[in-house]
Amino acid sequence: MGIVTGKLKHGLTTSLTKVSTVSRAQAFIEKCQLIDLKRHCISRGMAFELAVESSVLGLQSWFLRHFDNEIDRSLLNKFDEWNNAELTGRKVDPIMLHTCFNLGDSTTDEEGNKTKLKRLKGAFKEKKKRRERTSAGIFSGTKKAYTFQCADEKKTLEDTTELVMGRFKEAKENSIRIWYKKRLKQNKTKK
Repeated sequence: MGIVTGKLKHGLTTSLTKVSTVSRAQAFIEKCQLIDLKRHCISRGMAFELAVESSVLGLQSWFLRHFDNEIDRSLLNKFDEWNNAELTGRKVDPIMLHTCFNLGDSTTDEEGNKTKLKRLKGAFKEKKKRRERTSAGIFSGTKKAYTFQCADEKKTLEDTTELVMGRFKEAKENSIRIWYKKRLKQNKTKK
C-alpha cells in the first residue's frame, strides 16, 4: 500500500499509511470465532501443521499478514482429509473423526451421504452479477424489454404479441398490450 499525505485542521501536513486492508481484516477478526478464523487462514494458504499448532494470537497475526491472499475453498476439504489421516494414524477415539469437526464446506457421513452444507461466514460472500439494463432502464432479456424492442422496431401489436408469446410461454396478452402502448407513448413524447 502506498502512503497518503493529509492536512490537519491547523494546516500542518502529516503522512498517513493506508490502513484500509488492515482495518478491514481487524474488523473481521473481532467478529470471528476460532473455527471461522482457522477456516479463513487455511483457505488463504496457511500450512496445515501450522494451523493445528497455532494459538488464537498466532492465527490472528497470520491472518492479518495474509488477508489479501486469494481464497481457495478446496484447501478446506484437503485439510479435513489430512487431519483425519493424522488422527487415524495416532489412533484417537473415533468420535474425534466425526464430520462435525470438519472445516470444509460439505460433510459426508460413513455411508457417503452428503449432509447439510456448512455456512462460511465473512469474506466468502460472492458478489452477485449485475444484470444488464436496456436504454429504457429495463432489465434485458425480459418480456417487457422484448416488447419494448418490438415497439421500437415499429412492429404491430399483433406481431409483437405473437413474437413475445412465442419466446415467453407464460406471457400474458394484456401485459404485452399495456407495455406496447406505454412504449409508443414514450416514443411520441421523445420526438
